[in-house]
Amino acid sequence: MIAREPVGRDSVEPETNTLEMGWRVSGSAERRPTKNCRTCEKATAIPPATPERAVTIVELLVVIMIILILAGLILSISSYVQNKGARARAETEIAAMSVALESYKADNGIYPRVVDGSTDTLDARTSFNPSNYKDASLYLFTELSGLDTSQQAVANKKAYFTFRAQMLGHNPSDNVTVAYIRDPFGNSYGYSTANQKDSSKGYNPTFDLWSNSNPTPTPTVAPTPTPQNQWINNW
Repeated sequence: MIAREPVGRDSVEPETNTLEMGWRVSGSAERRPTKNCRTCEKATAIPPATPERAVTIVELLVVIMIILILAGLILSISSYVQNKGARARAETEIAAMSVALESYKADNGIYPRVVDGSTDTLDARTSFNPSNYKDASLYLFTELSGLDTSQQAVANKKAYFTFRAQMLGHNPSDNVTVAYIRDPFGNSYGYSTANQKDSSKGYNPTFDLWSNSNPTPTPTVAPTPTPQNQWINNW
């Protein structure tokens, strides 16, 4: 039997705490960690939190550039679709007016024509400005619709074509008086009988009917006329 030293308040060494004294009494050779030490071990085992990285200016600029590129693609596709739709509508309207002109010819023996006037002097080969088409276009409207410029029926005049509101062009601040037949691009349709007067002018011996579509965009105030190979026409 091993003799043990008496344990008492006076026998504890000054630097020995109470827990160490208990270990000595129990005879344990292994030192047990205190509660505070276990907490320290757990805290040491947890990896430190990684700080969140802020977005840099370069990354922000890259995102903005991607958004701008995508927006540009969407706008270009939308513009292409709208332009294609306008061209298809112009083709349909020109075909419909051509049929009406044939009906007019069947009844009257001639196509609508102002001899030596607006329809004879307008030459599709040399006239590129839609502003010069309005007089001939207005005459075509009155002859095919049977209406005057105020859209009132004219006595003893037959209607060969019903123009929709979107096809009627007006002068500024006047939404009633018709000034020309309007194409889907906002310009006047061209109508000419110049070839009947002079075979060196125009294209068809019957009549020329066309839309020169959208003028080619340029930085100048007056846009460059659209090349004739991009016109929508009946020749």
